Amino acid sequence: MNEEPEVQPREESVDNEPMSAAPESEAPPTFSRASLGKPSEPVTPPPLFTPSAPPKRGFPWGWFVGGGILGCGCLPLMMLLLGSLLMKSSGMDKSVKVAKDSIGLVNITGVITSGGSDAAGLFSSSNAGSHTIIEQLEAARKNDKIKAVVLWINSPGGSAAASDEVFKEVLRLKEKKKVIVSMGDVAASGGYYIASAGDRIYANGATLTGSIGVISQMPNLAGLYKKIGYNEVTIKAGRYKDIGNTSRPMTAEEKALLQQMVNDIYDQFLTSVAKGRNIPMARVRQIAEGRIYTGRQAKLKGLVDEIGGLKDAVRYAGKVTELGDDPNVVNLGKKSFWDMLNDPTAKFRGLNDARWIGLFLLDPRAELISRSMAPQTEPFK
Repeated sequence: MNEEPEVQPREESVDNEPMSAAPESEAPPTFSRASLGKPSEPVTPPPLFTPSAPPKRGFPWGWFVGGGILGCGCLPLMMLLLGSLLMKSSGMDKSVKVAKDSIGLVNITGVITSGGSDAAGLFSSSNAGSHTIIEQLEAARKNDKIKAVVLWINSPGGSAAASDEVFKEVLRLKEKKKVIVSMGDVAASGGYYIASAGDRIYANGATLTGSIGVISQMPNLAGLYKKIGYNEVTIKAGRYKDIGNTSRPMTAEEKALLQQMVNDIYDQFLTSVAKGRNIPMARVRQIAEGRIYTGRQAKLKGLVDEIGGLKDAVRYAGKVTELGDDPNVVNLGKKSFWDMLNDPTAKFRGLNDARWIGLFLLDPRAELISRSMAPQTEPFK
């Protein structure tokens, strides 16, 4: 039997050695779409967008115009603020030279207070200081060129002592010269106290006046203090030394004491009005009681003489002094920067602190009502 030769299995050599890596310095070949796999130069992809050339910048007119408008708007505001803060009115204007026979004009505008006057600022209302007013009245009394004085009153009142002080100075001036009163929007309480001393009173038909009375208000905050846990300790010497203490109710004895003071000042008010207006005391008591009157109502009650404005009062002053219907008028008050931008007899600008603690001939109602009812007096020019 023949034996077949043994077939040896074929051994395939497997090259297990890794392929030699390309040199690091040699970049892999790149191909383009057109070369169909053939090596070619690398192709850079197109950019996503092509930046445009920067526009040529001209003069910034927008910023220039906007800045100019803003500057023009802020400059007057800054001037008003600085002027109202730095140039307060006070006393007689020393620069006023009375070259010929004239009518003197004294403005009593705002709350009547003791001391000097302050002009109205951007954030405050004007006040009528008794010392300032008296200084102007005294200057008019001593100046032979001032033949008469017109008082322009636009005030809801104020301090009882200051009002009485000015009232007495007006009486002193009356001994030598005529004093004509012109009422603006409001001439109530202390404002009427001063007006009653004049020789003749002019009021607009819708002027608010009268309010012959005295007021004293003190808050009782005991309930509020209890809610917020506030405690106050008072050490005093004298039974009534802490009268008006807001941390406790007022006692009956304290109320009686204050009522006596209010009644006494009220009697002084009535006596002054009766003297100034030459009205019997009984009649004054009848029309007083703190009542507010319009100009027309006040004329019927005998509290004013004529219905008219500032120009009417000036014409009358010129007539009684034989200076004619259009006399020369000299403003005796100092003008502040604010006054230069507004007529010196501008309307009453408001009452920030109408309810003070103390004894006042002040009517806070008059200011509130006058905002919607009283006319604007035509300023003297």
